[in-house]
Amino acid sequence: MFHCWSVWEPSAPQLVYPQRLNGPVAVVGEGEKAADQAASQRNAHGSEDWSELRPHRPQEGLARLAWKQLARSGGRYSKRFEDPEPRHGLLAPHPDAPWERALSQLSARIAQLGQGNEAYGLRLGELTIPMGSGKAHRDRCLRALALARL
Repeated sequence: MFHCWSVWEPSAPQLVYPQRLNGPVAVVGEGEKAADQAASQRNAHGSEDWSELRPHRPQEGLARLAWKQLARSGGRYSKRFEDPEPRHGLLAPHPDAPWERALSQLSARIAQLGQGNEAYGLRLGELTIPMGSGKAHRDRCLRALALARL
């Protein structure tokens, strides 16, 4: 097997996202308050905090089955659970991590939250990206990480 190396000179500038490393990230700003409220509401309401019913599918198991509706009408419906508040806030570099490692940890957390379509924001120094979700929001946050300077 042969390995060949060369210098790559693309015709247009390219963004290089930080490597994804699992590790701690800081949560700052108004996101902390929203996350605390969501956690307290989850603890207060427990498993009864559901937002809607949809037709039951066998792969969902019996734990999500709406038993009261089954007893009343005989129809099989599943409970769909959602948090009323976003669970994550404004993500920021962890203060104890070196800059490059902190960016890598943010990259991993953003990718993780992006897969779950959860709401989060990003704060890098003076730059603040407000809470949001979806692919475009994830790409905007990763772009900010790629362009971040110490």
